[in-house]
Amino acid sequence: EKITEELNCCICSELIYNCVTAIPCLHNFCGQCMSSWMRNKSCPLCKAKLTKIKRNVPLNNILDAMRESDPSKKKTPEELQEIAKKDRFSKVLE
Repeated sequence: EKITEELNCCICSELIYNCVTAIPCLHNFCGQCMSSWMRNKSCPLCKAKLTKIKRNVPLNNILDAMRESDPSKKKTPEELQEIAKKDRFSKVLE
């Protein structure tokens, strides 16, 4: 439970999906949430000025494994479709 709390996005309060990391502060968020937040140009958690957003592949792998072990944490096909429409980070970023 404590781990799940740490892996919740502070924007949507849900388990992070398509994890992206804010640079330079290294806070993690859902790609969809950060796609909406980007106009603010600052970290939603610490307000640091953002210089870059990167996909967090290792953390995404951990989150995917958590969803596999607990199907109640999985998104429905409809939810996944909505996320894909809004998440500008779903493509691989450098």
